[in-house]
Amino acid sequence: MTERDLTVLNECTARLGPWRGIDSVVFVHGISGHFRDTWGEFPGLIASDPDLPELDILLWGYRSGYLPGRRHGTQTLGRNLVSELRLRLQGDVATHLVAHSLGGLIVFQSLVDEMQLDRAQEPPTSTIHFISLFAVPVIGHRAASVAAALLRQYRLPEGVLNDQIRSLEGPACDSLVAEVVGRIYRPPADGPSARQIPIRMVVASSDAVVDTETTPFQALPAIELDHGHGDLKLPTSHAGPIFPGR
Repeated sequence: MTERDLTVLNECTARLGPWRGIDSVVFVHGISGHFRDTWGEFPGLIASDPDLPELDILLWGYRSGYLPGRRHGTQTLGRNLVSELRLRLQGDVATHLVAHSLGGLIVFQSLVDEMQLDRAQEPPTSTIHFISLFAVPVIGHRAASVAAALLRQYRLPEGVLNDQIRSLEGPACDSLVAEVVGRIYRPPADGPSARQIPIRMVVASSDAVVDTETTPFQALPAIELDHGHGDLKLPTSHAGPIFPGR
């Protein structure tokens, strides 16, 4: 994937190649990532793979980082993602969401929020056919939880932790994942407030950032690869199909 292959749509979004209104793949990066750089050659390989159908490829992102300052949390970013999907996707095209780290929590938040508004069977939620996650902290990040506890204990200014760090606290992730289990992963039935969507999880055995534990999804064994948090989602580390049935 080269710069000339990309069409930048706004400051945090680009498409790879022409946009044809067909089935699509949407990439969502993690904290401190970048819509253009995070995925390496991954999007380009999907676009050029002769064994895959032709696909629209969207690289979506957001301002991110660990430092204090204005960094939107998962709720705001989830709404932004839904708005972008509504704008870019056409009709009833099938969409695959691919996310790394915090990006997976944003994906979850976007879908849960739409389902809580009884829009599970409306686009763009109804068009999501598969979710592929790389190194997503489904049980939170220990460092974020410890930092938040110290902030409260010592009454430090609220701005010391930005909203993205707060989104990685254990209780915040527990609440979100409980909604995911009940509405997306294993809902009692599909309807206006729930829709089962297949989820594929890949974890890094050498991850120094995210725990490989996937307790909320015990019935969905994660694929564990011997890589680190950052390189797990790159083509050189990728093993197994990104799409169901392949």
